[in-house]
Amino acid sequence: GCAQQNPVPLFCDDFDSGTLADHWPSISQGDGLAALESDVVYSGDGALGITGSANPTDCSYTRVERVFTGPFRYVRVRAMVWLDDAQATAYQLVA
Repeated sequence: GCAQQNPVPLFCDDFDSGTLADHWPSISQGDGLAALESDVVYSGDGALGITGSANPTDCSYTRVERVFTGPFRYVRVRAMVWLDDAQATAYQLVA
């Protein structure tokens, strides 16, 4: 997890501690929901759960966002994505 990183990164969130707003100052939810959860996790104790509307006529979205200013040597984003709605016709994941 984040606590074991060496060297310590500028930012790391494994969703194991604190609240979502502690690490993500901008959370936008348009007929969707972003929340910390503990029932479906890849590792550790927590995960980011994002739920959208099941209504196909809705424009459902959820966005967690944080802005950094650099320069940076590199940027790495890792995510484990699990989609559980077998009836959905489309998903879009933007990282």
